[in-house]
Amino acid sequence: MPFWLKCVRNVVTTWIIIAIVAFGTQAGVVSLSRLYDFQPAATIKSAEIDAEYNQLVNELDNNSVPDFATTWPATSADGRIVFHKTAEDLLLDDGTNVFGLNTIKVTGGAGGLAAYDTVYVSALGVAPTVLKGDADVLATSYVLGGMIEAVAAASTGACRLRGIIVNSSWAWTGLTPIYLSQTAGALTQTAPSPASGARVIVGFPLSATSMTVQPQIVMEY
Repeated sequence: MPFWLKCVRNVVTTWIIIAIVAFGTQAGVVSLSRLYDFQPAATIKSAEIDAEYNQLVNELDNNSVPDFATTWPATSADGRIVFHKTAEDLLLDDGTNVFGLNTIKVTGGAGGLAAYDTVYVSALGVAPTVLKGDADVLATSYVLGGMIEAVAAASTGACRLRGIIVNSSWAWTGLTPIYLSQTAGALTQTAPSPASGARVIVGFPLSATSMTVQPQIVMEY
């Protein structure tokens, strides 16, 4: 075999090894095959290289589409990527936990939660228990984020930690920050001044019906 042909074969073989080690053969792993500019009409001088190349592309293409889910999935396999359609977020499975890029799985506390409720953590855990935030009490003012979906007590769902939330029932105006309200779970553009508790900016309006989530305590009382 000509020396140049051996070099090309070795390069292709190296990519196969890298693909297997880094990405495995698990369902839901995003494919690297898009990095290859395969030209079907191109002339490839070696049938051996052609076969190895096509095998690599086919193996990777079998894993090219992330899994889709409407509920938070249970942990299954290290390296899996899931698109959560309700949360509109990519979830990463490390084999022990499943974490979202902008969301987290939470457990509804007593009374449950409605979609778009602003919440704080009341009990720690992989899926921490959350309750409706309230600016009147300091302990309930430590905002985690906003619920993407309604969650019954003891059930789990998605909470947005950062990023954008859209709610057609909102009617934000101007550029005033959006605060945690003195009404449990609610939001307001009127800066609260509770006798105790805290003034917390939950985020900022982007339009009348959308906001970006960026929780931050402005003042403790």
